[in-house]
Amino acid sequence: SSSILITSCPWICLFCENFIYEPITLYCGHTYCEQCIKDDKFSSINCPRCPKDIQEQIKSSITYARENNSSKNHFLKQIIERSTTFKLKCENILLCHKAQNEYIKKNYQQAIDIYSDITEKYDDEHIAFYGRAKTYKALKQFDKALTDIEQVILLKPYWAKGYYCRSEILFEMKCFTPALLSSLQGLTIDPDDQIGKQIMARHLHTVLHNNDDKQDVTRAENDLNMFPSTNNTNKQVMTSNTCDSKLHMCKSTSLTPCLCALFDSEHINARDYDCSICVNLLWFPVTTPCGHIFCRECLIRSIDNTHAQCPICKKSLED
Repeated sequence: SSSILITSCPWICLFCENFIYEPITLYCGHTYCEQCIKDDKFSSINCPRCPKDIQEQIKSSITYARENNSSKNHFLKQIIERSTTFKLKCENILLCHKAQNEYIKKNYQQAIDIYSDITEKYDDEHIAFYGRAKTYKALKQFDKALTDIEQVILLKPYWAKGYYCRSEILFEMKCFTPALLSSLQGLTIDPDDQIGKQIMARHLHTVLHNNDDKQDVTRAENDLNMFPSTNNTNKQVMTSNTCDSKLHMCKSTSLTPCLCALFDSEHINARDYDCSICVNLLWFPVTTPCGHIFCRECLIRSIDNTHAQCPICKKSLED
């Protein structure tokens, strides 16, 4: 086994740590879920895959995508639709969105029923466990919420949101010091997360004015010591298995199989990777805000001749 970057799988959205659903490609070249990109509640407007020095020099690609209403990546969407396994992942995500809508409407039991249907069939769908944990928390069923969020952390040990959710559950249970330590674990993964900092500050304030049960404190400290040290630029998992996919795109970086290993590529042929301008294999591909993909040089030449319009949909590319 060897240490590898957790960001290696190209089918994972680093915001939700789930399969990229309705993919949007930013002008920096990285791809995320449409909902994750366009949700202005996210604490960060920086691309998680871009180096910090680049982010400091250019305008946020996420802000640009929101302001220009970037469209879905048609190329990736077509690839996903041809994969039976990926289509199944999309169906699960749609069900999670449906459950989330029920949660927003405070139809908590309906949300739990939907999440439970997913988890009964697929025990590795961390988003379903995460959503159900939040729903149980809203119902004050903290033991069930804690069980679900521990499963999320087991499945996705490098997803900060899992630790923040656990800290909020513990806080509601009045286990203030364990809640603080759990929020610190999340910040260990993503030190720049503003929401995480706010959660930690609130918990720290409470801890300074309350005394917790010593057993809870000791248990939380032991949990924290077991968690490996990480930072935002070097998130690594110390044990991993090589992906058995024909594509050999990356390696598995969590307890669940790498999505590359689930990709059934028999429905894909070489022509799918052709540029629609030169009708040859995509060379240095770039994605337009309208979601179409071309060779970089082909697009530049086309823009020179078409007054900055997309060669396919004719949408303006002047921005």
